[in-house]
Amino acid sequence: MANLVYCDDKNCLKNNYYFALSTTPAGNPTHLPPSRTGIADSGASGFYFAPGASVANLDHKAPTVGVRVANGLPVRSVASATLASAPSLPPAAMQGHVMPSFPHTLIGLGPFADLGCKIIFTKTAVSVIHPDGHSILEGWREPDGPRLWRFPLEPTKPSLSVPASCANHEEPGPRGSAAGFFKPPPSNPIERPITPTMPPPSSLLLPSQRIPAIDTAG
Repeated sequence: MANLVYCDDKNCLKNNYYFALSTTPAGNPTHLPPSRTGIADSGASGFYFAPGASVANLDHKAPTVGVRVANGLPVRSVASATLASAPSLPPAAMQGHVMPSFPHTLIGLGPFADLGCKIIFTKTAVSVIHPDGHSILEGWREPDGPRLWRFPLEPTKPSLSVPASCANHEEPGPRGSAAGFFKPPPSNPIERPITPTMPPPSSLLLPSQRIPAIDTAG
């Protein structure tokens, strides 16, 4: 629904942002205000923040991008910003754009996938899982209305630092290198069984079977 493709006219990005422009009310089991949540969008290639959304690193001087919405009209961003609810991920990979006409924020899943994360949907929740297995970002599904999956825009638990085993790994992607994010865990050395020490052959014989020592002194 919101996959981006470049078009030739004025370097705009063409997409279909139906839910971003919709004002349909939605159930929210967390009771967070709309400005603090975003729609999980598997078709979006980035993050598109509504005005007033909770973000980090807001920059009104950043270059703007053009987006063509479902009604065919082009819309340009007014600032760049960073997704604040995933502080353990590289800020450069979490950068998005503030769209003045979007009443809802769209959180694309592409940036997470580019970093090697898994995105798991269930009937009631959605989670982003770090390559080493721990949860980075957890969301919920609306119980009524469009029943979309949503993420919080602010951290809901302490920031998870990247494990030491996840440093200095190059992961190429459309947003550049993810060096320092993760690397495959070191392989475990193979433990070889310890060979038991064999007792002297004479100890394996019964007393009656042992060969007497020969005195060669005389």
